[in-house]
Amino acid sequence: MPISKEQIESKVSHKDILDHFLYPYYKDTPIKQGSLISNPLLDRKQSTPSFNVYYRDGEWRWKDFVGMDGSAFDLVMELYGVTFSESCDIINQEMNLGLAGKSVTKRLIKKPSPIPQDNRNYYYEIRKKKWGNNTIAFWRQYGAIQDTLEFFNVYPLRSVFFYTKKNKPMLIEWSDDEPMFGYIEDGWVKVYRPYSAYLKYFYVGKKKNNFIFGLKQLPVKGKKLYLVGGEKDVITMYTHEMSAICLNSEESSPINYPDLLGMIKNNMFEEYVVMYDNDKTGLKQMDKICKDFPVFKSKIVPCPEEWVTDISDYYKYYYANNLKK
Repeated sequence: MPISKEQIESKVSHKDILDHFLYPYYKDTPIKQGSLISNPLLDRKQSTPSFNVYYRDGEWRWKDFVGMDGSAFDLVMELYGVTFSESCDIINQEMNLGLAGKSVTKRLIKKPSPIPQDNRNYYYEIRKKKWGNNTIAFWRQYGAIQDTLEFFNVYPLRSVFFYTKKNKPMLIEWSDDEPMFGYIEDGWVKVYRPYSAYLKYFYVGKKKNNFIFGLKQLPVKGKKLYLVGGEKDVITMYTHEMSAICLNSEESSPINYPDLLGMIKNNMFEEYVVMYDNDKTGLKQMDKICKDFPVFKSKIVPCPEEWVTDISDYYKYYYANNLKK
């Protein structure tokens, strides 16, 4: 006779079963109602843990925010891909209940992680503003001119309409105190508001993964390529006749950028230099990149003043003090 649910329940509670089979996943911490962990049934760790146990109508159960829900017996069935009868045998074996049952060979089964639904509204509208003294003034302090900015598809923006991550509509407009520029790409825009404390920069549209700013503007072959901290630095370097690119952030690893790895493999440039900001993060990441990718050499931005932390600031100081190149 197969072991019945009632026989199991006469020996242990549903909470006992959950505690026993979930113990490894809670890393030796008490299993409490509502305490979230990564779903042990999935083949990849969740970036936002959503698996938890809960008590309802006199029964301890488990659930996941992706839609899974079940009893203690369901958990064992899902963990090992077995039938209800086999789950009873496994509980008996694992928890040493001493009931007469079959010996079951168990093997953990992992389900493919579900692809999260993206319900965000990516619609946006931008209105460009004409170039003039008030729109070029910010860039002039770094030596950039209108032709250079348009070469990188950078324009002043009169207004930007978009939806936030919570799908709330938002409209932001240019003001002389808070100018606004757009790094315009195919289907998305990075909006830059250099003097704004709120939303200094943000993306509208659906940004391409592992995008490299400045890649399209590089020569076919070159002597030296600089990996710098941001788009403004790329434009500043180009203004001063140097080739440069930037990744999504200084904390991004080149290993995630196939186009960059392809350039290195094909010897597109003779030298590769990483020149990030002179702050804690920038210096740390320069060391890490040079260690992980010996093809890169690091270069520290000169700091004639304390506020000079990146190559754009250096040239801003350079022009403000009427220095010659």
